[in-house]
Amino acid sequence: METNNTNNATLLQTLIDEVHDLRMAIIISQKDWLNTNEVAFLLGVEPQTINQRASDKEITYYKGGKYRSYNKKEVVDSFFGNRTRVASNAEIEQQAEMERHKRKYGK
Repeated sequence: METNNTNNATLLQTLIDEVHDLRMAIIISQKDWLNTNEVAFLLGVEPQTINQRASDKEITYYKGGKYRSYNKKEVVDSFFGNRTRVASNAEIEQQAEMERHKRKYGK
């Protein structure tokens, strides 16, 4: 009897998870602007990954107050290469260093 209850609990949790995933998919499909958790769900990654990529300027985000908003099309395009890549901070610094060198020593 104990095993049957465990199996039922596992099945119930699986169904709850599937309903949650379907609900999230429907919500996301109807929105143009997403929050961090929604973007993470859409792309199948952890929210921390989205925050890190946004901090590294690998994906575009918009900030209003303390929360980030993401345009769904821009996020999908940036992850799957359908838009112009935004330079990282390291690349911007490297370009600035090259420009300072040019100005100091000429071309």
